[in-house]
Amino acid sequence: MPPQDRIVEALRKIFISFEAGSTPERMDLDIAPKTTAFIFGIGTTGLSPLEVNLAGKRIGDTVALSLSRNRVPALAEHLCRHMPQIPGGNDPVYLQIRVEDIQEADNREIVRAMAEMNECGEGCSCGCH
Repeated sequence: MPPQDRIVEALRKIFISFEAGSTPERMDLDIAPKTTAFIFGIGTTGLSPLEVNLAGKRIGDTVALSLSRNRVPALAEHLCRHMPQIPGGNDPVYLQIRVEDIQEADNREIVRAMAEMNECGEGCSCGCH
């Protein structure tokens, strides 16, 4: 399948980049990581809000979101370890999330991602709990 025909859907490996800003027009917050990859659609409770926003997108598509800083981990749910660390504060944060690539995931990658997801919880090092 040509890259331009790939869409974000279940069991695909999705590569995304993040920008964060203090206003929708100004992506001025320093965040890390700026890029990440994950297997789409493996959550045990369904799609996370982040995945819902990315579903059906193609390479190059961008999603713009506005939310309070303390809601960033909830946006990702089981994918929280992939979210950028947003600087503290009470003002809303504006995220621009761009789909950089979409690839077929092999079975090993899917199993590894599911195991990592199950490790996340109390005492997890993702920084979201």
